[in-house]
Amino acid sequence: IGCDRFCRGVHTDTRTSSELWFDLAKLETMNRRELQQLCKKCGVRANSKSTTLLNDLRQFHNHHLTNSSSILHHPFIVQANSSSLIPNKDNKKPFLPNGLKLDKTPSLFSSVESPGQWISGEVDKLNKAVKSKGIISKTVGEYKGIQDEAQQGDLLLGKEMYLAKKASVSAILNSTSNRLFMISHWQKKQIEQMGKEKFTEYKTMLATSGRKFHSCVTDILQGDADESGHFPDLVSGFIKSVSKTGILKLLTKDKVLATEEHVTHSSIGYSGTFDGLAIYNGVPCVIEWKTSQNPRPTLESCYDAPLQVVAYAGAINSYPVMRIPVTNCMIVVAHHDGSAADVHWMDLDTCEKFWKSWLIKLLNYKEKTEGGLN
Repeated sequence: IGCDRFCRGVHTDTRTSSELWFDLAKLETMNRRELQQLCKKCGVRANSKSTTLLNDLRQFHNHHLTNSSSILHHPFIVQANSSSLIPNKDNKKPFLPNGLKLDKTPSLFSSVESPGQWISGEVDKLNKAVKSKGIISKTVGEYKGIQDEAQQGDLLLGKEMYLAKKASVSAILNSTSNRLFMISHWQKKQIEQMGKEKFTEYKTMLATSGRKFHSCVTDILQGDADESGHFPDLVSGFIKSVSKTGILKLLTKDKVLATEEHVTHSSIGYSGTFDGLAIYNGVPCVIEWKTSQNPRPTLESCYDAPLQVVAYAGAINSYPVMRIPVTNCMIVVAHHDGSAADVHWMDLDTCEKFWKSWLIKLLNYKEKTEGGLN
């Protein structure tokens, strides 16, 4: 059965480089509102005087956009020929699909050609070599072996971790965005409408249904449950919502590489647990399952989910032993009423742009917690 039949509701989201890149010469022509919007995208304070906004943006440009040592130049896909990274044992370059080009010194926000279908033979090897729960632990184990050899002088170790202390993806996002303020505002509004006691029960129900939904999806992907089977009332609507997209039928057990796996970025140091890694549309893809009481028709309406999913993908890609990098991500937002889930397919170019936004979050987190500048 063709993918088109199942994926009519999938949004293929793209993000242009103009959303993040700015020309230093054009700053003078921007009005205050445009400067403030640019400051917010770059993680720069946006409530200062216009002259201060201009100076701060110039400083940001000089410190990070034109400075190749800035964290903002860290690649989404690690390249084995980079002098700051540990190569794999055979000194082989990571496997890339036909048409995918990566420069030796990638420039910030550079355009990367999106890959087509992966070479079927390489995907078959990946499917046979990696079991559903082994890819991350196996990768980290091989990577540690490489580190041991490097410490013996056989290979050159890379730089120290960017973050002085490990931090979770959620902690970084919450500390550098207005998400907590939005949650607080929402909670206050809900308490006013339903009272504190009922709101507490409602909040507990949302958390419980979210956990059970993830558990049920994991069972389906691992072949321990069928999507047409009976599920608890708390999650039956969510499962029905996802089933209407046809995605679960495409994610057969042999295509699911990992579920609920913990991963740490090998050189930056952040960590987190991603929902799933699978071969989807012929390419490795990190999948995040979300629930919502409201429609989420665009990536922007998914709040921090795009940054979260590319952070996980980037962490997986940070290990040079990963011969086939993750080039795509997908966010699936299920609805409690059983209506068709919102599905956002993020191609390589989109992932690259959100990766830069994630690095800006990391930069601000480091400055806030450690006083770091790079």
